[in-house]
Amino acid sequence: MESIIELIGSNPVYQAITVILILILVYGIMKKIIKLVISIGILLVLYSIYLNYTDQNLPINKEELKDSLSENVDKVKDKAKTAVGGVLENAKNEIIDEIEKKTDNLKKENSDFKKSK
Repeated sequence: MESIIELIGSNPVYQAITVILILILVYGIMKKIIKLVISIGILLVLYSIYLNYTDQNLPINKEELKDSLSENVDKVKDKAKTAVGGVLENAKNEIIDEIEKKTDNLKKENSDFKKSK
């Protein structure tokens, strides 16, 4: 490790390459942070539009915002569970129907095979 640091410190070309790599790394990190801040800002604006549309008051402090968000997240979770449960039930029923059809076909083929003997 020390030899790498000495090599970079003694050669100006390696120093330039190291500086460029560090700048690229910092640029990438800053770019991701800016995207995160913009995304959070957009989500907050959409949330305030949703609250205004549903005739609810906008939260004034952090506690009200936290309570309001947790209530709405719980509502979304419940609706998602209901939707997923319905989809799973439909898929289960379709699979059972297919299994019943195939077992009926196998029974019919088996009885036809026994009759031919």
